[in-house]
Amino acid sequence: MIELKNLTKSYILKGQKIEVFKNLNCKIETGVSTALLGRNGAGKSTLLRIIGGIDQPDSGEIISDRTISWPVGLVGGFQGSLSARENVTFVSKVYFGNNEDLTNKIVENVEEFASIGEYFDRPFVTYSQGMRSRVTFGLSMAFEFDVYLIDEITSAGDESFRERSKKILEDRHARSDFIMVDHNIGRLNIHCDRALILHEGKLIQCDNIEEGIEKYKDLLSDEINQFFSRKKFTGLNNPEELKINNEKTILNLKNSKRKLGEKLKYSEKKIFFLQKYKDRLFDYEKFEADNKLKSEFLKLKIKNTKGTLRRQQKYLSYLEKNQEKK
Repeated sequence: MIELKNLTKSYILKGQKIEVFKNLNCKIETGVSTALLGRNGAGKSTLLRIIGGIDQPDSGEIISDRTISWPVGLVGGFQGSLSARENVTFVSKVYFGNNEDLTNKIVENVEEFASIGEYFDRPFVTYSQGMRSRVTFGLSMAFEFDVYLIDEITSAGDESFRERSKKILEDRHARSDFIMVDHNIGRLNIHCDRALILHEGKLIQCDNIEEGIEKYKDLLSDEINQFFSRKKFTGLNNPEELKINNEKTILNLKNSKRKLGEKLKYSEKKIFFLQKYKDRLFDYEKFEADNKLKSEFLKLKIKNTKGTLRRQQKYLSYLEKNQEKK
């Protein structure tokens, strides 16, 4: 069992105290896998880090008689100047001491799972995001825990990596529990039995995963409706329904046209000079590598500027059309 007891967490931003959640109380029974739901910024990852012992709460405690993983795929614990092999060896020695056989077994398992070839012996800081995902996920799965904390990790990496991740998760799920954060509802339905919803600093408990997902959707709908009720939108998305009904709106429309006209002239002039400079670079019979790079850069810049020009022209036509309606 894992028990959250009066758990409170906050942080300081620009001199102000921001409360993530306050006095959370919950029991997660053995043999039950739990989905942790909540909008972005609700504090799900923070709660997982506290449960995994990576972060500390302001007050309260986590009581458990089970072994709990760190958040699966955590990159922050890796030392960038060390290779994957050296990082994995270090973590293994923390767990197993000087047991060379167990350490070598862990290293071999992670190296085989990650499948990044010679990069396994290069500095971790040189890895791509996909390589980091392979190594960190492989390390997390190399150790046996009673409970695994999983935070969106299965969405990272290429198709091959995701497929292997799926298989190893199924294997672990057969003998361990999950506390899982994932915006893919299908994966939560497969792996989880119940749901916890972190909403406005409070924890809502649902004993059934389907019930939890529906409750979460309802909360999101209410939040969206409240947001739109506080805003006044002009309906610019549908030109047919746009109605200009006062002098102030007409004046704003004219000002927008004037400013946009200035932007159009600037964009046209910018393209002219960029094109002129690019052509001049290409006139060289022999030019050095930096001039080649400049040429490629200018081609990209011209392409982007032309795209901006097209959007500005389209919006100008839109403004003129709606002014004519008035």
